[in-house]
Amino acid sequence: MTKATMVLATLLAVTAAPLGTAALLLMPATASAEQTVSAAVGKPLKAAQDAIARKKWDQALNSIKQAQGVQPRTAYDDYKINELLWYVYLQQGKNSAAAKLLEQQIASPQMPASEKTPRTKTLAQMYFRANEFGNALRVGNQYYLDEEWSTIHGAFHLSLVSACQSPNLLQIREKLFARAHRYRRMSSQFRSRWREKDVEHKAIMETVVAREEGEALVLIDRHIRETTENVIEHAGHLFAPSSAGWQLSRDGNDRVSDKVTK
Repeated sequence: MTKATMVLATLLAVTAAPLGTAALLLMPATASAEQTVSAAVGKPLKAAQDAIARKKWDQALNSIKQAQGVQPRTAYDDYKINELLWYVYLQQGKNSAAAKLLEQQIASPQMPASEKTPRTKTLAQMYFRANEFGNALRVGNQYYLDEEWSTIHGAFHLSLVSACQSPNLLQIREKLFARAHRYRRMSSQFRSRWREKDVEHKAIMETVVAREEGEALVLIDRHIRETTENVIEHAGHLFAPSSAGWQLSRDGNDRVSDKVTK
């Protein structure tokens, strides 16, 4: 596997995992190293897990409802119940209900911090499936402005030119990429539609790995221009001359704000 392939695989892995597996399916209560599901809750959840493995979504939902009926339940019980519930909703085509429940899960202190970023990406995709484009953009911006994603994204693009033998060209490229970072963030804040960046990255990766130089250049050019055109279309007013009463400023979080000059 090439360096570019490995970096992009990291970028894309979270798309398949939450949507393609049974959403951190529960084992019996004794299986957890730190917290455990109550025995009374664990039994119907194990039945739900078995039904999910057989793609019997209605049966799984019935078992999950049985778990919800157990009293008393712990916060961890509810967290694990909802982990299965949003996945079943997704498989039943209840995209909006699944997305709202997953967003609740992400906000839960029960979710490990390491899972919140990839789940945020999944959540944006789920809102997009549900045609809730405002929520998709809101959550998508949270993901694409995440520092972990930015680091991986930068590593991916650097891997595309890592074979360059010119230190001078690489230094120039590094400076331009760093400057472009503020406009990528700006584009995300002003975007009016969901952009499948992972699809674009995957297409670029495949052409580079296949040594299709011409097509790779076309795709990368299009990839960069889309951001440029979006900024010009939706944030062009920020670049008007200062005499017109506007100036571009950034706060500590590198977010764009409008301020009237005096």
